[in-house]
Amino acid sequence: MKNAHIVLLINALVLIIVGILSYMTTNVRSATALIAPAVGIIMLLFVGSVKKGSRSAAHAAVVLTLLITLALIVPIIRTGSIYAIIMMIVSLFAVIYYVMGFINRKKELRINSIDQP
Repeated sequence: MKNAHIVLLINALVLIIVGILSYMTTNVRSATALIAPAVGIIMLLFVGSVKKGSRSAAHAAVVLTLLITLALIVPIIRTGSIYAIIMMIVSLFAVIYYVMGFINRKKELRINSIDQP
């Protein structure tokens, strides 16, 4: 997952920008609409650590991404908001990227452990 920090950065920026845009363009302004941008800001804090290879930061970022992906289901069902759909699609792609990276890493570790006596 050598590009995980880039995926994390893109996802965080989408959550922040689209989340704030959604908040500003709706008639009813609810504080819960700012959850996605807040999560995006938290994700930004992990980008540097993930780039340096911190597995704990990567796992925390994956958990946050998965949680926000699931949390976006409710606004999509209630309002059909295109903003929520965009944030969910980007977050879902990020989750898939992370999971594929974890699977590939496991395979590499298994192959390397077989090659060594």
